[in-house]
Amino acid sequence: MEPQQTHLQSLINLLESWTPISSHFRQALKSCLQLQHVKQKQELAAIGTHLNMAWYSIDCWATASHPLPNGRDEITSIYAPNEIFTDVGSFLLGHSTQHQLTIVQGHTLLKVDRTHFNQLRGHEETAALLEHYLLLQQEKYQWRMDLLALPDQQKFNLFAKYYPVHQLPGKTCASYLRMTPSRYSAAKNRYTHRSS
Repeated sequence: MEPQQTHLQSLINLLESWTPISSHFRQALKSCLQLQHVKQKQELAAIGTHLNMAWYSIDCWATASHPLPNGRDEITSIYAPNEIFTDVGSFLLGHSTQHQLTIVQGHTLLKVDRTHFNQLRGHEETAALLEHYLLLQQEKYQWRMDLLALPDQQKFNLFAKYYPVHQLPGKTCASYLRMTPSRYSAAKNRYTHRSS
């Protein structure tokens, strides 16, 4: 199933904001991508499996989570529409996945498998795009680490500047922020009252 032109164009626009891309690369990318329709709470990757897929989100919010030593799962990343996501170590190096990837809400993704991605490595743009993506992931990780060091209210307020806290499940956001549901709810209530 070929990606619809509008979906492909939104991905092209994102990639072109990272580095110039040629018409040859654009054509090769189009032949590598497929539309994937998903539903809420759908698991895209399970921990310990080998992931051979990467996704571009058209309208989905998705999470990456992993188990803590205490047995609970922690959300370590939240992916928004217009973002690319995968388990990097598994997709690029063939390691078993360290994260469970799950759809929170939304319906449409574009996907590329490892075989097709490796075909794209013949294009010079691929290395620059991959480098940019990995740097963005590192920045995203560091942003979360800095966020976690803040007091609850500051943490919530900064998080709410970038994420739609009134649309995403509270449990998801609380886990990402390493807050209990009650602490998260209290911070959200204070934020809401100050904003209104």
